[in-house]
Order: sequence, then C-alpha cells, then structure tokens
Amino acid sequence: MARRLCERRLLQAGAVVTSFVDSAAALHALAAASPHICLVDVHLEHETGLRAAANLRTAGFRGMLAFLTATPELVDGKAAALLRADSILSKPPELSALVRLLETARNQPTLEFARTRRA
Repeated sequence: MARRLCERRLLQAGAVVTSFVDSAAALHALAAASPHICLVDVHLEHETGLRAAANLRTAGFRGMLAFLTATPELVDGKAAALLRADSILSKPPELSALVRLLETARNQPTLEFARTRRA
C-alpha cells in the first residue's frame, strides 16, 4: 500500500516510475537503464533495504539513493552514509519531499549506471 501511494505521488511530481519488490529484479532492470534516483524501502520482505542498496551500489549504481521508512530514527545512519544515501524519508513520503528530491536529481549532471564487468 505504501509503495503504491509513493508511486502515485512520484507520478504527480512528474517522475517516470518503475518499482520492484527486491534488489535482484531492480539490478536486472538497472542493467538496461540509468535512473537518476533509486528509492529503497528499508523494510523489504525478503531482505533489508540497506542490503538492497548495497547490492545496487556494488553493481555500479551511482545515482541518488533515498531510503523510505516508517521509523527514520531507527535507520542506521552510518550504514546509510557509507552507501552515499542522499535522503531518508518517512513513509508515506510527503509530496513536497518527493518534489524536492526530484528537483535535486534534475539539477544533477547526467548519471550513468556503471556496468560491472565479469571476468
């Protein structure tokens, strides 16, 4: 429910939205796309959002990273900083917070998804 609400608010803010339920599906899609922002729910069903974000960064995602959580005060700030997180948003995020995030992303230089090479 929170995911669908977030999707609707992002669409209202003018974003193109593609959502995934786990990092494996996201990594597969990111191999063909270069999104500017990746929003990651801290409390995923099969893995933690921090682990999912680490998988994205390890695979070469260099875009903006924002975490969504019902309890922002419980997010490991050091882990989020190590993953170069740009924001931690409360669920459900306010439309104004998403608009600010999108505006920041639009003002960034073009980001490329660095594909990892396997030997």
